[in-house]
Amino acid sequence: MDDQTWYIDVDYRIKNQFVARVRTIRELTPLPKHGAPGDVLRSALIEFSTNAVMAVMPSAADPKQSRGSQVTAQQEQLAARGVAGDSEITIDGTSQPVVTLQIPGYRAHLARRGQGAVIYIGGDSVPIPDLKMTTTPDS
Repeated sequence: MDDQTWYIDVDYRIKNQFVARVRTIRELTPLPKHGAPGDVLRSALIEFSTNAVMAVMPSAADPKQSRGSQVTAQQEQLAARGVAGDSEITIDGTSQPVVTLQIPGYRAHLARRGQGAVIYIGGDSVPIPDLKMTTTPDS
């Protein structure tokens, strides 16, 4: 965004299955031009869940439409019906309030950290781990 890295994703997999993603967002204020924090959370959840489904079921049900398009459309429909709520996760040993969005099989949590944010996305059958944030010195 504006020629700077806006977010970084770290994906966690077990063999070919996506287990979780942690997305750190550089700055959420001012809001990105393309949407509000709820939109950012919903978009991250759709992207992760689409990749997770594609990893275990790569073939297309409709040969006229790519499997990626089919799965993305399905996940977008689920996310559109998802209701955001409040919850907590632990980051660096401290409980943090988060906005949570859940769809069948997946959940995403957005925590504000200063001007930035952290999004944790994972399968709803996997317990949310305590997150540790590290930084590296600017070069």
